[in-house]
Amino acid sequence: MVNWKLKDVAVSDLKEYENNPRRLDAHKLRHLEDSIKKFGLAEPLCINTDNVICGGHGRLKVLKKLGIQKVDCYFPDRKLSQQEFDELNVRLNKNTAGTFDFDKLSNMFEIEELKNIGFTEKELGIDVDLSNFDLSDDEFIDDEEKVSDVIIQYSLVFNDVEEQNEWYKFLKKLKIEYPDIDTHSARITNFIKNNEENTKEN
Repeated sequence: MVNWKLKDVAVSDLKEYENNPRRLDAHKLRHLEDSIKKFGLAEPLCINTDNVICGGHGRLKVLKKLGIQKVDCYFPDRKLSQQEFDELNVRLNKNTAGTFDFDKLSNMFEIEELKNIGFTEKELGIDVDLSNFDLSDDEFIDDEEKVSDVIIQYSLVFNDVEEQNEWYKFLKKLKIEYPDIDTHSARITNFIKNNEENTKEN
């Protein structure tokens, strides 16, 4: 087993690994920069005895951008072989032991806060491909065209993608069930009235 110790290293002495298989993502780098600005470098870099970075290329890029001169790094008590170095390089990015509980996250943070932390809409279940759903029936009515009619608009919030997909399936079903009605809102209104009448009859 390799033993690791913390070492204070000048950022200018650190060397990027030329065969690093992990690509840096501009979106994630931006959020990493925000994190380092707010909390400092909470996770040291991992380097070999020759100062070649095994884990932390993104952090190095941000550190250089922010003009930070020295940084804590984990270094081994012996030089890692090339095979060991390459395997650890991948493991540091791949071997994570858990996944996020999004129910707990949603109770702790607002959606925008999670997006600001770095979560994508796809990870949060709100990046749904709506290309298979026809949402064009209800048209926006400009204020000047409303005259005396009162138009109330609702924003629906879904707990997950499955709920959202079920909603769009429901709209599609109503469109088939009420082919002579032009808008989603009118179809939903008819559906509710019909259900109320059926309930009274039973």
